[in-house]
Amino acid sequence: MKKVGLILVVDDSSEIRQLFAICLRKAGYEVLEAATGKHGLLLTRAYSPDLVLLDVRLPDVNGVEVCRQIKNDPSLKYNRRAPQE
Repeated sequence: MKKVGLILVVDDSSEIRQLFAICLRKAGYEVLEAATGKHGLLLTRAYSPDLVLLDVRLPDVNGVEVCRQIKNDPSLKYNRRAPQE
């Protein structure tokens, strides 16, 4: 199946992460998972996903702050990944 994009799921609940990941992979998406805001930021900077599904309540950095950091990071302004064919 053709991959249509990379999605990062950030949630401290492993059950919720797994549910999203299963559904998204069945739909053809490539999925990364993170359980903390810091790990989510690390993966975002490393892989520049097309979409980040972000929980607001995380054990370390809250989701609003993670979102703010992603939006304010100039290296993440444009998706650096090559388009999927």
